[in-house]
Amino acid sequence: GNVYKFQVCNPALQMTMEPVARTKPTKALTLAEVLNFVENAEGKLHLLPPNKAQGGDVYLFDKDQVGQDYRCDGYMWRQNGSKLIPRTNPVVRKTYFFMKIEIDGKRISSKEFSKVVYETLNHDKKYVLVHYQGDEGKYKPLSHGSKKRDDQEPDC
Repeated sequence: GNVYKFQVCNPALQMTMEPVARTKPTKALTLAEVLNFVENAEGKLHLLPPNKAQGGDVYLFDKDQVGQDYRCDGYMWRQNGSKLIPRTNPVVRKTYFFMKIEIDGKRISSKEFSKVVYETLNHDKKYVLVHYQGDEGKYKPLSHGSKKRDDQEPDC
């Protein structure tokens, strides 16, 4: 049957929600930790993306239910590569995102606040685990193509 896809790219519609876990803001997750979250996903899945997550927050989504909506978290990101883990017989795709900042009118990416997205490859369900790392206080909203005013949040 048809699966309902949530369309929540308006941050005003997003709710504050508790992450499935919280780590130290600078701690990276191991493959074993990622797989443990996935294997124990029952009852811990999020249906909506967080609005302005904090460093250390971990969120888990069923990709069949949320599609790409998990990406709409109220921040602006630049993808900085991905890799398959482990290299032989991979089970997870790990993708890195760094926050976008503006210095002297030029947009660059900064590692001070980042997110790492883990997507399962060989699992019965397609899970997406999102881990935020660093200091979210370093984020400053940037102008966005669909914005009308500087104080307006991006529409994702």
